[in-house]
Amino acid sequence: MFHFFSVPLKTPEKTIWCNKMGKVEGKVGFRVTKNTKVCHVHFKNEDVLKVPGDPAGMKDSTSTIRRENIRLKTELEKTKEELEATKDKMRKTTFSVSTIRNNDKLCKHYPGSPNLDRFRICYEFLRAGENGENVIMKDASGAKTRPGARTLCCEDQLFMVLLKLRTGYSNIHCGWLFNCDGSTVSRLVCSWINSLFIQFGSLPI
Repeated sequence: MFHFFSVPLKTPEKTIWCNKMGKVEGKVGFRVTKNTKVCHVHFKNEDVLKVPGDPAGMKDSTSTIRRENIRLKTELEKTKEELEATKDKMRKTTFSVSTIRNNDKLCKHYPGSPNLDRFRICYEFLRAGENGENVIMKDASGAKTRPGARTLCCEDQLFMVLLKLRTGYSNIHCGWLFNCDGSTVSRLVCSWINSLFIQFGSLPI
């Protein structure tokens, strides 16, 4: 015996029911109206609540939809968590000073320092400040810009600038390596070049 139920007229319930039927509203002329019915074979047994006193022995209930909504929300939250975990993993695998920490060969190749200790001696000499406050942010025209370019820690900023000077990588490629925009790379390079000129220019040669 087949038992028929009325399809909900409101979303998201309507969409869930259409999926159960293998239908897409608006496709091939299919439209859900108050007269649209669906038989029980499109649902699992646990999706249909048996209600005592119902002549058919079955009755559609919003409880089924609530359970489906809860399940979908749970899956959505899980997907969001997995996405955040993937983003965190990507951040950890981007270029940074930690990339050259235990590899003198990479230290010579990228920033051009014999080792990490020499790189840090140079960094300390530049006196950029704990949060880079002594490096005035400027754009390519020389105009001061907002400190939004400080998306990297100070050591990583200097590392990126030296890497760009040594390798000639484009702003886009440097941005990809350090997980920031090409425009951010441009501002950081302009700002740090000015700082390098001022600090190293003060050395008596």
